Amino acid sequence: MAKQIFQYKSIEEEQPGGIYLELNECERLVLPKMLYETLWDCYTRRRLCHDVEVKFQIFPDEVVGYFFDYSKGYYSIEFDREAFVASAKESLRLFCKDVLNFIPTVYGEDYFGGGHAERMVEGLEAMAIPRNYSQLFSADVKVEDFTFKFVDDYGVYTGFVIGFGNRIYRSCLSDWSNDLEVIRHQIEGMVLYKSAEVRIFMEDSPNTISIEHTYIHDSMATSCVKVTFTPDEFVGGPILWGYCDRYQVIKSIYEAFLSLALTFPLESNDGEPTRQDAYNMLKSPIIERFCKTSNRQQRVKDVILINPDYDNCFAHSLLVDCADYTIEPDGILDEDLYDKDGKPIVLPELYEWQQEIEPIVIASETGKPYEKDWVDYHRRGLEIAHKLRKELSTDFDLWYKAPFEDKSGTIDSEILVL
Repeated sequence: MAKQIFQYKSIEEEQPGGIYLELNECERLVLPKMLYETLWDCYTRRRLCHDVEVKFQIFPDEVVGYFFDYSKGYYSIEFDREAFVASAKESLRLFCKDVLNFIPTVYGEDYFGGGHAERMVEGLEAMAIPRNYSQLFSADVKVEDFTFKFVDDYGVYTGFVIGFGNRIYRSCLSDWSNDLEVIRHQIEGMVLYKSAEVRIFMEDSPNTISIEHTYIHDSMATSCVKVTFTPDEFVGGPILWGYCDRYQVIKSIYEAFLSLALTFPLESNDGEPTRQDAYNMLKSPIIERFCKTSNRQQRVKDVILINPDYDNCFAHSLLVDCADYTIEPDGILDEDLYDKDGKPIVLPELYEWQQEIEPIVIASETGKPYEKDWVDYHRRGLEIAHKLRKELSTDFDLWYKAPFEDKSGTIDSEILVL
């Protein structure tokens, strides 16, 4: 069995370090990004070296590489699995260490940045390498929390965050190059098919989030998916992988885009959809039935946000330009909010819950200390929100948001109440 392993070293005196693999008695320079991607996804043929393409099969005791060498043609090599995996990871760690310490590498300054190196090191720690080419077991898979949300607005560019556990990545989309209805169909594809992708464009280059159903042989869980994030060409960072819960992935992406729609202008501007149109372009009964049994219609009249503050528990209307929705002390909601039969809604516990925040708001604005059991407050708030959702007409979407005074992070983003 061939004993070649990956090594991070300098092959000439005073030459910067690089990752090398001996093939046919010749030291070949390995591309770090391609090696990293190979460890996460061995099934795809990649250009591992400048003049060598390879596809690997991983088995319990060995790794088989099927090489196409531009100068020597096709050949295959068997590697000891343990030596292959351990040396590949160690070589990548040493490479990233030099990048993070600003030590030159043979790849040059423009090949890889410190932020990319940090994400690669984190990815190596979270990496799941199957013991068999075609089988995954629970010991091979680390299921991580999935994060996706939009953050800063840079004018025509909108920033977003995607994360697997503690591995967080930031990128942007350009406002003019993304069709919201196409994005809705792509998210629906994640519900309907075992493999699907959502493409988020930065100018003409997509950031791609792909999911693939993952069968774990010794587990009853059926909702695990392998998520692949391929950044746009302007970033040039490593592809990110993670194993995540399918429900969490789809719900996070769907809610993030609905939240993004709420940042659109109320009135049309240079052909851009209005806020109401943008929101309804993304509304999907297919996705909402998947997230929770629901027969919600697609188009909504307005979006209501429970966001308790002094003297009210609702934020201003989010889709249309109108006065704030209100609630009376006896629990009667604004006449413009009605139930499924068009009748007024009475919810006294909602008013009582909102009243708890008023002394907190006063203390915050006057600089006085305050305390609150935010976990309990939000537990009760979400219970009331779900009760309101059951009564509220399907003309409205209902969202829930923590008050400004809550710095606990218990609720870190808006929640669509279904």
